[in-house]
Amino acid sequence: MMLLTNTRLHMKRGKRYGLCGPNGCGKSTLMRAIVNGQVDGFPPPDKLRTVYVEHDIQGADVSSCVIDFVLSDPRLKEESRDEVTRVLKSVGFTDELLAKSIQALSGGWKMKVALARAMLLKADILLLDEPTNHLDKNNVQWLEEYLTSLHNVTSMVVSHDSRFLDRICTHITHFEKNRKLKTYRGNLAEFVRQKPEAKAYYELASEEVTFTLPEPGFLEGVKSKGKAILKMSDVSFAYPGSSKPTVSKISLQASLLSRVAVVGPNGAGKSTIIKLLTGELKPDSGTVWKHPNMRIAYVAQHAFHHLEKHLDKTPNEYIQWRYAGGEDKESLTKEGKKVTEEEEEQMKKVQMIWTDDGNVEKRVVEEIMGRRKLKGGYEYEVKWVGLQSDKNSWLEREKLVEMGFTKMLNRVDEREALRLGTSGKALTAKNVEDVLGKMGLEAEFATHNRIRGLSGGQKVK
Repeated sequence: MMLLTNTRLHMKRGKRYGLCGPNGCGKSTLMRAIVNGQVDGFPPPDKLRTVYVEHDIQGADVSSCVIDFVLSDPRLKEESRDEVTRVLKSVGFTDELLAKSIQALSGGWKMKVALARAMLLKADILLLDEPTNHLDKNNVQWLEEYLTSLHNVTSMVVSHDSRFLDRICTHITHFEKNRKLKTYRGNLAEFVRQKPEAKAYYELASEEVTFTLPEPGFLEGVKSKGKAILKMSDVSFAYPGSSKPTVSKISLQASLLSRVAVVGPNGAGKSTIIKLLTGELKPDSGTVWKHPNMRIAYVAQHAFHHLEKHLDKTPNEYIQWRYAGGEDKESLTKEGKKVTEEEEEQMKKVQMIWTDDGNVEKRVVEEIMGRRKLKGGYEYEVKWVGLQSDKNSWLEREKLVEMGFTKMLNRVDEREALRLGTSGKALTAKNVEDVLGKMGLEAEFATHNRIRGLSGGQKVK
């Protein structure tokens, strides 16, 4: 799909350009095309160093400390450790923060790592895509002051934060209806005075797209909306390499009536709590419990990480792949679902089982096939190694937990919860297209365009 045709783009050193246009026009796509050398006529890297700055920083080893992570960039292999440390400290890093792993940093500090890396790369142009996302007020103010202090570096910024654009921009570059770019002098307020219709981009009331979330239906086993369906009890967690826990002795619960906001400054542990609740992370101590029939949807700060391996699929194909077979394939990679070596050995142990004829036999579990409801809970159908299915047994959950099969039980629970949630609705291209349409992604993009060609806003949908 052609985003621009026969257009011109002029940028001056030390100026800051807000890249504006309606949702889906291709703002993020244009910036990625620039940094990937896909824009005809744009100066090559040996003449103009352009760096794409994102706080969803990627790397082979996010468990490494901040300095090692920066030095792992092949473009910085000649840089000294002292210089990397100096630049990181210039954007606010303390010795304690420098010792932390990348994965332990908040969104605000990850943005500062990305900016420091850009400075070490001696960037002539910074491309910033929604840089204030997940930053608290203090860090937004820091970013404003930092960008306006760069007198020899040009910035191009995509943001839905009108206050931020007003404070930093010297020019606005606009996607016109004729697939051209036009640059206006002044900040966002001055641009809107010249082009009043553009005010709509920054007013929620004018948003034309309506999101319709599917009705989740009845949650089997929960008779009261005030009953807890999600609990965290005395949970502590520290990222590898951290000298102190990110969260300590946290307890909370939520019910069907709950609408909870988790608030606090960058680095307080907000995202860590959510990841512990959803199973993305495993607590060092304490317990996390969710109702066996509950389904959790997690839209992360960096919501695109699942999509990066599927850029050549259409959104429709991706959804069908992800949920084929009645399981969410992406969820199987969560830390809370990975079976450790100790757990694997425990599951291979011989079990003493009472048979239907009153005898005791030695058996080894091969698979947990399904479950059925009892008055006070559930029991699960167990397939045994070396025995036919007519020898399967039904065991209560508590017994299987004692035997070490908690993660396998949770997997059966989630598969059954997904079945109950879909109410038998088939995973067909037509049904997936309908759901994507209700999220504001038209059939043209949902079924007939690859993910790599979608805008940032479309990928979020």
